[in-house]
Amino acid sequence: MMSRKIFIGEHLRSAMKMRNVSESELSRRTQLAQQLISKYRNNVTVPTATSLILMAVALDCSVDFLITGKEHKPEEVKQDGMC
Repeated sequence: MMSRKIFIGEHLRSAMKMRNVSESELSRRTQLAQQLISKYRNNVTVPTATSLILMAVALDCSVDFLITGKEHKPEEVKQDGMC
């Protein structure tokens, strides 16, 4: 099985820049340690699902954007009843 590297840090930096949010501000909004956010931004560690959700809400973006770097419009999402 091939390993696929996820560049969450790159996407997190992009979302923070688009919203003009610093690490300290994101830390305040999410209650995550600023050092932890720094580790996410620098791809030192991978965020938990909970951390991804907190950051997405705080940055007004989707978890999908933080993972893939792509924002999907609601009409692009298949409505097949599957999660």
